[in-house]
Amino acid sequence: MRIRYFVLGLVVCSLTALTNGCGKQETTAVPPESQPPKAADAQTAADAQKALDAQKQADAEKQAQQAAAAQAAADAQKAADAQKALDAQKQADAQKLAQQAAEETKVQTLIDTAKGLSGQNKWAEALKILTDLAGQKLTPTQQGVVDGLKAEAQKQAAAALTQKATQEGASAVGGLLNPKK
Repeated sequence: MRIRYFVLGLVVCSLTALTNGCGKQETTAVPPESQPPKAADAQTAADAQKALDAQKQADAEKQAQQAAAAQAAADAQKAADAQKALDAQKQADAQKLAQQAAEETKVQTLIDTAKGLSGQNKWAEALKILTDLAGQKLTPTQQGVVDGLKAEAQKQAAAALTQKATQEGASAVGGLLNPKK
């Protein structure tokens, strides 16, 4: 068995010697042409890193643009919502003003009617209209006119009632003093 290991060892040694050139090492100088490829490899790696950095920067810029676009869309939506609210408020204000104008017109019409009835000496009817105006919102000018008309209507209505009562009383007394034959 020893012999076998011995022979095997010789074979391995022989093969090693043949492949290595019998223990003789040759040194070859590296030709100057082989170093520029190393520089080219370094340049390629630097270019690859630059390309990677440029891609990262482009991705970051794209994300920033998307974020800016999303923010702009959100701001536009807020502006649209605010405009809708403003439009709704303007419409409500316009409706309120229109309603106030209609009420003022109605009040003014009633005041004018009361003035017309006063001019016709229909004080009781004018007083009724003026009493109906008591629950309405009046401008200071309208309130002054209504108060004046009301005072005059009350005075004239009382005078008319007094005159009517006096006439009726006189005719009743006159009928007693002048009996019918």
